[in-house]
Amino acid sequence: MAYNNAYREAEEKIEATRRSGTMELDLSQKWNANNKERLDELPQSVARLTELRELNLSGNRLTVLPEFLAQFTQLRVLRLGGNPLAVLPSWLGGLTRLRSLSLRGIGVALPFSLEQLTQLRVLNLAGNKLTELPPFLGQLMQLRDLSLESNELTELPSFLGELTQLQELDLSFNQLTALPEFLAQLTELRTLYLAGNELTELPSFLGQLTRLESLRLSGNQLTALPEFLGELTELRSLNVQGNQLTTLPRSLEKLAQLQDLYLDRNPLELELVAPYQEGTGAVLAYLRTRSADEEIALHEAKLILVGEGGVGKTCLMDALASAPWRKHDTTHGIEIRAIQAIDPDDGREITLNGWDFGGQPIYRPTHQLFFSAPAVYLVV
Repeated sequence: MAYNNAYREAEEKIEATRRSGTMELDLSQKWNANNKERLDELPQSVARLTELRELNLSGNRLTVLPEFLAQFTQLRVLRLGGNPLAVLPSWLGGLTRLRSLSLRGIGVALPFSLEQLTQLRVLNLAGNKLTELPPFLGQLMQLRDLSLESNELTELPSFLGELTQLQELDLSFNQLTALPEFLAQLTELRTLYLAGNELTELPSFLGQLTRLESLRLSGNQLTALPEFLGELTELRSLNVQGNQLTTLPRSLEKLAQLQDLYLDRNPLELELVAPYQEGTGAVLAYLRTRSADEEIALHEAKLILVGEGGVGKTCLMDALASAPWRKHDTTHGIEIRAIQAIDPDDGREITLNGWDFGGQPIYRPTHQLFFSAPAVYLVV
């Protein structure tokens, strides 16, 4: 039989591994490799490497796994993703020392013998067109990282809630319209990916996942984010791109660890667009300012004076306060002053909290951080 270059290169790697005594063998190919670079079958010489701890066969064209691999009982890591396998052999369940198994995009039924892999920490089942999850997953109690991305799941089975050691759960690009309450049991989660589903709201129990560091909700149908997100104080990354959000809950100002906030492809209100362009820190500053505004007592209003430096904004503040005219030095930064006024409609006294912004060009980039919709603007 004539073998292609991929086969000959694989034999060379196998021989080099045998001679060196290393415990890892990588025969994988990149996802964009051409067919001539992919293995159609495994060289028989692999059968001699039964002490391997790690074997990577991803990205090839294997349709059958040779039975001699059943003797590789020392394996801790096995990657088979991207191979057009006709079937997954039941002997895989005998590799009971496996800690990490990738079956990404293999597109075949999962044998029940996999329930024997109770030492698994990492399992990748992404891209397999799964419409439901096999019950044996509930037996894999040691799982820390489970990827179910790019399947066709419309609901989640209750046994997922029993995998309480999970730290990473990827449910992106399925067809979920709601999240079941048993996910609240996964209190060890650090990473939760829910991008590309059909969620219209977030359930309150997500607020119990207080160890979350990364939450990805992009590409759903969310019109608002709940206030309880502010309780996830360990969050470092929040991705809500591609939803229908116009504003953010004020509670996000409590996310002191937040470093990356992604809001692109949302119909954001204009007063939020400017700070978002400045970065995550500017958004949090904006939320803190807005929170202060919303706590203003009844019959109070925010009055903002903007204009070039030296045009008389401070003198206008004096006039509004019925103070005598006097000359002022140029304002630097912001001067805030309370001004008492009378509502001409009902005669009630109103307090105008006047914000006098320095007009020099150096201050202009910071002005937008303090602008908010419920305010009176005077452009001088």
